[in-house]
Formats: sequence, structure tokens, C-alpha cells
Amino acid sequence: MKNFKKYAAGALLLSWLVVGTTAARADLITFSTATLKTVPSDPFAFTNSGPTSTLQTRDPWGVHALGAPIPVTFQYAVPNSYGLALTNIDATLILSAAVSAPASSQVIPFVGTALNQPITNLTIYIAANTAVGGKVNLLTLSDSTGMISGLQGGTTASVTGDVGVGDSVNYSSDFLSLTDATQQNYGFSFAMITPSFDWDGSYLKTMTLSGANWTFSAAPEPATLALVGLAGLPLLWRRRHPRSASSMN
Repeated sequence: MKNFKKYAAGALLLSWLVVGTTAARADLITFSTATLKTVPSDPFAFTNSGPTSTLQTRDPWGVHALGAPIPVTFQYAVPNSYGLALTNIDATLILSAAVSAPASSQVIPFVGTALNQPITNLTIYIAANTAVGGKVNLLTLSDSTGMISGLQGGTTASVTGDVGVGDSVNYSSDFLSLTDATQQNYGFSFAMITPSFDWDGSYLKTMTLSGANWTFSAAPEPATLALVGLAGLPLLWRRRHPRSASSMN
């Protein structure tokens, strides 16, 4: 029963951390998502090296080399020039980030102690396994900042970034134009942490993490993003239906 209460409290905290900063801004749209595929071991590692601590993807099969790509299923939630919206795309993801300052703690009554680790230089590169038009960059998040948050002693955590609270969030893609976006944020969660989410009083302790799900959001309104994405569809249609396209001329 105690474990259930601890898990429920942790889940409540993480839900608040992920969506709390965007609840007041209804114009934001989640334009893409990514989900980790099944792998044999934890594909992320936080390495405590004091002020040079890092969060990185790692090879989940072999020698656990840091910075290795991991398999994900990616989806666009809006029209785009890669293919149909809401279609699963096999892809790989590489993530790297560095800490920007020592972590902080906050006691939350009846819940526990929340730990917050600021990060900087966050890069997430999601590449399609199959190129379209010679391009594979489904989405890149570069030179961004955010926060790793979770309950001390827990086995779940979240990473969030939101320009609305002062974070830097920078998107680019081969298949969507986000240059007009004035609000951008991201969030992803870890469902399993080994040994647990903890710190040494200054920075998070070394740990491995798994079970990540990513959401990427932006504004303006969905129609604007949809129109941008649709711009590449005539070329995509002609490439996939050359005979039909030529017969129309």
C-alpha cells in the first residue's frame, strides 16, 4: 500500500510538471510525438561529474556507449511533407544535455521532496530510417534548456522545457517549418530509473533511465502549422504517383 501511494504521488507530481506550464495556453498544439521501442537495457544515462554532469542516450545492446542512437516510433500530429499525419514512422533518436547549475530541492507536503536539475545545451535529433526526398530530419531540438524533475527516491522523472517560463526551445525539421512559432515547449518522461532518482546535495546522482515518451508542442494555431506542412504534399504525391501526375499535364 505504501508503494502504491508513493507511485501515485510521484505520478501526480510528474503530470503537474509536464502539463502545468502549458495549461494556461490553449493555443499550443502538440505537433509531434515519439515513443521508445522495446530495448534490452536502459537507453539513457545521467552521469554525475559535478558541474560537467551529462544526460545522454546510450547503446542499449552492447557496451553501452554514450551518445548512441536508440530506436523510437515517431508521429507527426499535423500535415507534413514526409507523409500522412498520425502515421507511425520508424526512426532513431540521439539525446545529449549538460547541467547548467546545481540541483535544488523542494519539500512538497504529503508527497515528498522534489528534486530539480537545470540543464542546458540540450540536443534531440530524430532521424527517419527511410529518407523522403533524400532527407531524414524528422525533428531536431537544439541548443535548448530545461529541467529534470522528480521525487527523491522515486523511479520516475520528467524533463521539460518551455519558452513561457524562460527556457530556450529551438526546433528544426526537414518536413515542417516552425520558423513562425512564437511559443515552443517539449516534455518527456522516464518510467523506470535505476537505482533511484536522487542527488548528492549538489547534482543528481549517476543513474540509468528508460521508458521515455516525448511530446513536442508549438504555437501558432494548428491551421497555420497544417498549411505549412501541406506545402510539400504536391511534390510528395508526384514522387509517389509519377504516372498519375504526368497524365494530368
